[in-house]
Amino acid sequence: MRKAFFGWSIVILIIASWAYNIHYHRTNRLPEGRFLSHLIEVSDSPGDSFMLYYIANNDDKRLPVSVSIEGLPALQFYPTSVYMTFSNQKLYRLIGHFDAGSDDPSSAAAGPLTIHSVDVYCSDGTLEKSDIGEMIVYREDMGSGGPIAQSSASGSTDGTNTATFRVNKPVTANGFSSAFLNELGSAFTYELYFGTDAAVFPREIEAGTPISLMAAFPVPANSQLYLQPVTMRLRLEYTDEAGISRVQMIPMERHPYPTQAAIREYVKAQRRAAK
Repeated sequence: MRKAFFGWSIVILIIASWAYNIHYHRTNRLPEGRFLSHLIEVSDSPGDSFMLYYIANNDDKRLPVSVSIEGLPALQFYPTSVYMTFSNQKLYRLIGHFDAGSDDPSSAAAGPLTIHSVDVYCSDGTLEKSDIGEMIVYREDMGSGGPIAQSSASGSTDGTNTATFRVNKPVTANGFSSAFLNELGSAFTYELYFGTDAAVFPREIEAGTPISLMAAFPVPANSQLYLQPVTMRLRLEYTDEAGISRVQMIPMERHPYPTQAAIREYVKAQRRAAK
């Protein structure tokens, strides 16, 4: 009798464990693979680049192979690579880069191009449209060749970025902006200095004056903001000696470094949205 009791107890435990594992596996799966919601500013200048991040279940076989965007024939993507691995999901990365600027002189006059979805070539041979968040492509040079030149730049995994510039000829600084400053709010902070003075506009800047920028993306632990990649091209607008209006773009980026807890919350949110 006792042997039978212990035997049935083991069977019940095995069945309960099996049922729990099935439930855990199902409730921790994404309904489908998808791109994260990005905020991207980029220039179509040759050499400028950005990254797209795609999340999928570990056993998903249908994955993005490459991406294209209508109206940007010079945009190319390197092969998809695994960026981070979690218990039930993988985060993939695609790096896009511009081989050449636009050959159409009217494109700059047309202003920035705003993109919310891309054409995705998948590993099963299919082609689909996928949302990526918001991407703004500036049809202009990053600022090379002007009287302001970048002398150094650095970044860290905690989202802190620094950049310094040298002013080779006198300029008048007129403004400092990004399309995403309002949207990011307190999730992006910066300090901009002309020499030792905090930046004010307009401001005449003499040749030899250093320009320094320190920026950060403060994000609380396990926040879903860890899963929102940000690529910014901060725009320092100025006028040179000849009265020509120019823009010096300053790259600032926040790459996703989510914890396992943040991934679990993301999966739960996606499952709720799919119901």
